[in-house]
Amino acid sequence: NQQYLAARFVSAAVHLGLTATVLQSASEHVFGSLTEHCAYQARLMPAACRQGTCAAVLDKLSASCRQSWRAAEAPFYAELRVAITFLVLELCSMLTAVHSAHAEARNFFGAALHIAGCLTLLLFAVRQTSCSWYHPVFAICIVLPLLCELSGWIAVVRGSRPFKRFPPPETSDLA
Repeated sequence: NQQYLAARFVSAAVHLGLTATVLQSASEHVFGSLTEHCAYQARLMPAACRQGTCAAVLDKLSASCRQSWRAAEAPFYAELRVAITFLVLELCSMLTAVHSAHAEARNFFGAALHIAGCLTLLLFAVRQTSCSWYHPVFAICIVLPLLCELSGWIAVVRGSRPFKRFPPPETSDLA
């Protein structure tokens, strides 16, 4: 079980790093979600403006493209920030080691989902995929492991204790 816990911790930490990397290049993923017409208009802007460093970035887009950009950008940035918060909470929770050391199934499940999230985000970052593809990654690879962690904490708060690995020793009737 300690291997699962270590794998879960490392994969969650790598997942956090990859999520932060995607956050830094988020505007490219928003750009990838635009229609062909809007993408053409956005390509006419300087690269620095597409990355959000210009004061009047969206003024160069038509009204419908500006609305598409904002509709894609706001939820994507929110999901990335919430994902980073959830991953930090999960890592801090694992560091307390209150219940994680005895939750083999949760640790395996969490490690598997975080590894899947890492691989998906790696492809996501390399291919500069549309930001709309991030929603399933967020739901499956970030929210589910956090819910598993929260279920462990709820069990601890309710007074559950981990199962004993060995039965108590038999009492001797020799006396």
